[in-house]
Amino acid sequence: MKLQPYRGGGFDLMQETISCAGITETPLVIVLAQRIGAGTGVPTWTGSSDIHTAVKSGHGEFPKAVLCVSDIQSGYILIQQAFNIAETYQIPVIVLTEKQIAESIFTVETLPRALQIQRGTYNGENRYEITNTGISPRWIPSFDKKPYLNNSDEHNQASQSTENMDEIREMSDKRMQKQSTLLNNLPEPVLYGNPQAQTVLVGCGSTKNPILDAISEGMNIAYLHYEYLFPTRTQTLLNLVSSGKRIILVENNQTGELGKILTEASGYQFKEKILKYNGKPLFLEDILNIQI
Repeated sequence: MKLQPYRGGGFDLMQETISCAGITETPLVIVLAQRIGAGTGVPTWTGSSDIHTAVKSGHGEFPKAVLCVSDIQSGYILIQQAFNIAETYQIPVIVLTEKQIAESIFTVETLPRALQIQRGTYNGENRYEITNTGISPRWIPSFDKKPYLNNSDEHNQASQSTENMDEIREMSDKRMQKQSTLLNNLPEPVLYGNPQAQTVLVGCGSTKNPILDAISEGMNIAYLHYEYLFPTRTQTLLNLVSSGKRIILVENNQTGELGKILTEASGYQFKEKILKYNGKPLFLEDILNIQI
């Protein structure tokens, strides 16, 4: 297991590693720190425009997970969750943060209890054995356990390179089954504020903090907050939509990248959006100015 931190440009240059981890089913955690702009952009200002890059990263098709932190508590818990997910499901996991979060000052009385480490290792005959969950046995070779080959070419269950059509399809299906298994074990996004409110804001990352401030100021809204971005749970969102709520997407980028991921997963098209992409974070005033 390895933890690798990157900014956007460095992340772009190293995406081949993500694909390699995907096909070899090697646990990998990457922290992607977002800022504003393409290229060098404005390196000292904030933004959250790498969501789509994280979700779509790497060539070929393979399972991955994308998580997004919003403050010190979520950062503390989600980095542990990222390692457990990577180890258990044998996939690359990308943890998104932002300059606004990294350089903010948070005060907390206590942090949650540390999570139990889940290594996800167990013995087996074949490293890439086809299973109902898609998760194959992964063991630590030692004097009493046989070695195995991690193969970045397409391979069969015994790690042998293959160009057999049936084996290629079976192994691709096996890997992608892990994404369905993971999705079934991820939580729905959290709904904050007044659940009876007619207006519901949807967002992730640092947008959480000014929205919760607005709620504490007495603003009659609810906020649907995503920490687990991909694979994507959408039942809570669709329930809010079907109940006739006014849904507003709130993001610190120009094109509503979280919204695109949610639309791809649910089919719901966001009609109202608050998008800020001038390098500054969302402020309390940006939320209080919403007409409800």
